[in-house]
Amino acid sequence: MIDIETEHDFRKGASFDDVIARYNFDRSLRLILFDAIEIIEVALRAKIINHLSQAKDGGLWYLDESLFEKMEYYEDFLLDLKYEFERSTEPFAKEYIAKHTNWDSESMEGDNPDAWMILEVATFGTLSKMYKNLKSQLPERAAIANDFRLYLCNVVYPENQIKEKLLSLIDNCTTIPIYKYGFTGDWRKEPIWK
Repeated sequence: MIDIETEHDFRKGASFDDVIARYNFDRSLRLILFDAIEIIEVALRAKIINHLSQAKDGGLWYLDESLFEKMEYYEDFLLDLKYEFERSTEPFAKEYIAKHTNWDSESMEGDNPDAWMILEVATFGTLSKMYKNLKSQLPERAAIANDFRLYLCNVVYPENQIKEKLLSLIDNCTTIPIYKYGFTGDWRKEPIWK
């Protein structure tokens, strides 16, 4: 809708209704994608906690620096994790901190909660950084990846409606050319859409 040559004028024939339609499309698309991210985030958290806690016979495995590739990333991750736990409004986090006088959010020392507790309040960004920094040859890292296989949302939550919602949104928004989504002419024939 923006004229590429002037970079600030609308193209001839563009209307306010077109602008509103694009805004509504973007809003709907964002909601669908956030639903997908939430499904993946919950599953990633559970897989990380389960695989590593079982393999390491306990919940404090995240304190074991030997599991991670780069020490500087590990230290940043751990301090981010402790910061997120301390600022959490979750009752279990507040209770843990209140009961453990040796809790220290600014160092890697002190009392530390089990992974199931501290990772529960971790952001998706912190979880993904931690996973990325796990040693590549670590069997648990491979097990987590294998659990997700290719189409993440369908594997972790098969009843999801994300694909159907996306198709419906695209079908109902005929004013936006398909190439604007980055799709090719035969995009519906791709396996992910079947």
